[in-house]
Amino acid sequence: MGKLSQANIEIFKELLTASLGENTPYQATLNFLDQKLKGLISEEQRVAVLTNVLTTITTQFTIQAMESSRSLSLEDLLFEKKMELMEKEIEKARAQIELANGEIAFNQARTALVNAQTQSEGEKKKNIVREREAMNDQLRIKEAEFLSNVTFGYAAGGVAVPENLEKTMINAVNKITPEGI
Repeated sequence: MGKLSQANIEIFKELLTASLGENTPYQATLNFLDQKLKGLISEEQRVAVLTNVLTTITTQFTIQAMESSRSLSLEDLLFEKKMELMEKEIEKARAQIELANGEIAFNQARTALVNAQTQSEGEKKKNIVREREAMNDQLRIKEAEFLSNVTFGYAAGGVAVPENLEKTMINAVNKITPEGI
């Protein structure tokens, strides 16, 4: 027998006992009719009336007990299934919360990465600016060296240094020294 059938039978027994036992409407009706019919009709007629009434009442109580027990058993079984469903929904909600927390952590990590990359890009730009300045410094030094060599070459050869060349050389040297000479 299935779970519903066994539960149904147990509840049915309890309901039928409660419906037909002592101090019930069934017993009160039986006692009332038995008392009222005594002496009014023959014993044979009284038994026939009581049998018909009791059959009808017993059938109705039995049908009602069966329907109630089936309904209660079904509700009990459904309650268990509903509880299982609710537990699954709770687990699903917990999983969704964990997923949401994971997404939050992922987004925070991604934001930190983007911030670090942005900062790194800023540092790269600073490095590029420094490299350009260093290259410009090297070019100015090379220019000053070249102009100095040319100027000293004129002077060493006993040739007068052109005034423009001398000014250009001094300006080039001044560009590579912080305060000039």
